[in-house]
Amino acid sequence: MYWNQTTAQWEAVESYIDQNGYLACNTNHFSTWTVAELEPVEATVTPSAQNSNFPTEYIIIGAAAAIAFVALGIVAYKKRK
Repeated sequence: MYWNQTTAQWEAVESYIDQNGYLACNTNHFSTWTVAELEPVEATVTPSAQNSNFPTEYIIIGAAAAIAFVALGIVAYKKRK
């Protein structure tokens, strides 16, 4: 983690243990650093979030079926005339 002077907060940086057992990370700036372990944050599922994972295939199949239904209706209507 490094101290972000602009936001006055610690910011997590992705890091790893290298082959020599050292903690390593990539950075492009100098700043105040510390080593800390963060606990994973559990994701909470809201009812609206559950619906957002609706498979795209179902949407495509539904749209194709609706288009086919409308096309058949138009063809049947024109044959009546």
